[in-house]
Amino acid sequence: MLPEFVRMLVERADKDVELFSGTSVPYYSDEHIDDLLRRLDELDRWRKRYRRGTDARATCTRMIQRLRVELRHVRSKLHPVE
Repeated sequence: MLPEFVRMLVERADKDVELFSGTSVPYYSDEHIDDLLRRLDELDRWRKRYRRGTDARATCTRMIQRLRVELRHVRSKLHPVE
């Protein structure tokens, strides 16, 4: 699971991104946003399994924070605020 997240996060914006399902879509697409939201939801469920203060929970929290940054970036490019 972690290698897939890392690979997705380092994709360049000028390329397609591979979704969790294995299909490729344009980086700035609604499908990409939906995939990020699904991953965030899944990670949040995993994080809730761990007690506060554990390394596993902290790792999940950092991945969630990074995905939220990625989601904001993709949304800002797809739907710019004027």
